[in-house]
Amino acid sequence: LPENIKLKQLENLFSSIGPLKSCRLVENGGYAFVEYLNGEEDAKLALDKFNGLKIGNKTIQIQKSRRNCTETKNCKLFVKGFPNDFNENDLKVLFEQFGQIIQIRFIKDKSFAFILMATHEQAENILKNLNNYQITSNHTLQIKFHEKISHNQVDFNENSFLFISNFNSNINENDLRNLFSPFGTILSLKIIYDQLTGLSK
Repeated sequence: LPENIKLKQLENLFSSIGPLKSCRLVENGGYAFVEYLNGEEDAKLALDKFNGLKIGNKTIQIQKSRRNCTETKNCKLFVKGFPNDFNENDLKVLFEQFGQIIQIRFIKDKSFAFILMATHEQAENILKNLNNYQITSNHTLQIKFHEKISHNQVDFNENSFLFISNFNSNINENDLRNLFSPFGTILSLKIIYDQLTGLSK
């Protein structure tokens, strides 16, 4: 993908096939992940229609995602213990030597981050090499595999949940996450779709 392509451009392109469940652009990575609400049927149509399409100065290549990362093996790492002046790029430089970074969620005000690697093996290699790694004399990295928090493990109260309606049909979960994440850590976010219309409820 061209370096200057925007998430909205990708969403507009691929949603012409059918409603999107998610669309994630990896910044400066030159690639993206697209998932259709209707599953494999629309994905195959997109593959047939857009593979080899020229966008700007690039010819895009589309293939089915192996998805071994998010569905069968743990590739997401929880990282803390870095200096206060560390930023997302510092983490990227440190971790990318061990493999392909899919996503970094940098929670600066809480001094921790979530890093999603392309494979479980890469994540495991980071754990072996960087856990308890001393960055400065006062800061030691602590890394572990991220475990999803189940609802019964969290003390939710009635003020924890927001129900949001009446947003545009082309808004997806990434848009909502980007909109609300500046106000705090989001534990769970889900758009409920009408199975008949494919539109959000």
